[in-house]
Amino acid sequence: MNIEVIENINTFTGTIPMGEDLVVFEKGDPESALVLYGFDEIGMFDSDFKNPTYGFTTNNAPTTLGEKGSVAFAMETFAELGNGVNLGDVL
Repeated sequence: MNIEVIENINTFTGTIPMGEDLVVFEKGDPESALVLYGFDEIGMFDSDFKNPTYGFTTNNAPTTLGEKGSVAFAMETFAELGNGVNLGDVL
């Protein structure tokens, strides 16, 4: 997972870039990242980390249309639903 680190969250000005997620994670461990829904959640999860670090990531979706990920699965599910398949049968 690639994360663009925000050097100082207290002085950051701007918005969450389109298509990216705001995350908090343990410094040096990007796999520990938690997605935040907005800047109002800054500080809410700091106690879960020894060295909370903030940044932006885009690595949450499949990188190609052929890759079997959540987006591709959802598209297939909706396509099947269009053919009269019950959602309970697909999930």
